[in-house]
Amino acid sequence: MMRLLVPALLLSIAPGAALACSCRSAPGADIVADAQIIFDGVAGETYCEGLPLADAAADSCVVRGAVTTFSVTEVWKGADPVRMTVHHGLEPAACGVRFEAGQSYLVIAGQAQNNPDEVGTSECGTSAANDPTIRQKLIAWRESHPPSN
Repeated sequence: MMRLLVPALLLSIAPGAALACSCRSAPGADIVADAQIIFDGVAGETYCEGLPLADAAADSCVVRGAVTTFSVTEVWKGADPVRMTVHHGLEPAACGVRFEAGQSYLVIAGQAQNNPDEVGTSECGTSAANDPTIRQKLIAWRESHPPSN
């Protein structure tokens, strides 16, 4: 099953911040047009502080968040890497997300405001995974934005 993930609006907030997850889109927002990076990929292992999540200190991971590396199978928007490392929170109350190694995901991500070299995502878009039009929106966006070579 493919899951959909969308970037948190404020990636500069610590992933484990004690906030209730609130994922409201602005009226008229177009999730495909607004995203910086969209790709299909297979999740690898999730790490926290350089250790596999199962071996890391749970409290530290909630505060600092985690990283998951994906084997990219298709790029819809943004860079075209073979692998993509994505930063994300783990705490559901702060829109954290946990990826299962070996599972396929549609990831919608953005560059972190506090570090443009980092890509981050959150749980905010999972309701869009049930949107039967998301693939059509991606195809239409790609057709209207051909690659510039």
